[in-house]
Amino acid sequence: MYNKKILPIIFLLSIFLNLSVSSLVWAQSGGANAAGVTGTVNDEQGNVIPNATVVAKNTKTNLTREVRTDEGGSYIFQQLPPGSYELTTTADGFSSRTSRIELSLGNTARLNFSLQVGGTSEIIEVTTTNLIEEAKTESSTNIDRQRIDTLPINRRNFLDFSLTAPRVLADRVPAQGAAATSGLSFNGQNARVNNITIDGLDNNDYGTGSVRSTFSQEAVQEFQVVSNSYSAEFGRALGGVVNIV
Repeated sequence: MYNKKILPIIFLLSIFLNLSVSSLVWAQSGGANAAGVTGTVNDEQGNVIPNATVVAKNTKTNLTREVRTDEGGSYIFQQLPPGSYELTTTADGFSSRTSRIELSLGNTARLNFSLQVGGTSEIIEVTTTNLIEEAKTESSTNIDRQRIDTLPINRRNFLDFSLTAPRVLADRVPAQGAAATSGLSFNGQNARVNNITIDGLDNNDYGTGSVRSTFSQEAVQEFQVVSNSYSAEFGRALGGVVNIV
């Protein structure tokens, strides 16, 4: 039979344990597996056009997102899956304009629109890959689908493409234990302290520091290799980061 004096202590201890267990859940990536695009909408004289409609459509999946420009004529799309997009801008009293753009993993592109006065719809196709680099802090390299298809590779392990990025070397440390490492050494760090994510989800075995699962390179659209100065969402990695989509 429990002592009445120790029951409150047991109750408080159980609450503390429940809170401790819940705090072990890892926060998922906010933008590691996505891309973005931003810009402004102006008229021919350079005046901003507020409340204009900008629609982003993925040309392969037909995913469609719509936003409106603010008072300064600016718009922004966040958390877009990487790929080819058509951006169409419309505003009352102006002809519409459509631009095509390729969005790459982990990057934000800038695409500005200049609309002509007119009531009829007009489609003007512009291809651009202008990326915003001013606020970029990390050292990263993107491996796109073209490089995955054309570069020679041994054993068809797509992680080996990371060796084409600066400050990444093959792990030369003799095998220790039954679990293999990621095989990648960033800036001379141990190959067991990297962070590998797939579609923003964790793919690491924290007991051994190895990669939890691998798959065919045909299933990879592109991936980004971050060697240093990455954001806080990857703070638990002492080596480097590989984001895969």
